[in-house]
Amino acid sequence: FRSDFGDIFINGNCDAFIGGDSGIGDLALLFRKPLFYINFSLTLLNIFPLRYTFYPYPFITKHLFDLKKKRNLSLREMFEMGLFQAAQSNRFKEVGVEVVSNTPEEICNLTKEAIQRLNGDYRQDKNDESIQREFWNIFFKYSGFKKDIDVPRSICSSFLNKNQYLLS
Repeated sequence: FRSDFGDIFINGNCDAFIGGDSGIGDLALLFRKPLFYINFSLTLLNIFPLRYTFYPYPFITKHLFDLKKKRNLSLREMFEMGLFQAAQSNRFKEVGVEVVSNTPEEICNLTKEAIQRLNGDYRQDKNDESIQREFWNIFFKYSGFKKDIDVPRSICSSFLNKNQYLLS
């Protein structure tokens, strides 16, 4: 039952968009709907920065698994390996990194936070604020973006709490 009309109708009448950072999410932007991205690739912030600068809703990122080190890469390591600028998937293969999609649990946790935010029930504690600040300090240090101007977004709190390897 999929159709172009259905894609537009659903995005125009939904309360929020929860999904991947593919083009369909841009329809939600047109209708000024909140976007909560899953499987978000931080490289997209480098390729299309303006697309993501004015929607402050949280997202969750894909994991980058280093096949040689047998562990996920930290945010610093992603930058040091030049993966922030990776515009094509073959770059990840070249350096021995596997891109891992979000788990159902991670998506469910983002959805719960999205509902709380939409209902005005979301409260961030001091630890959440601290790790958000740490993540974005690392991001801005290596990315070349201007702090609090170019990328005023947040990462789902439970995602960042459970994946603190990103901050090492």
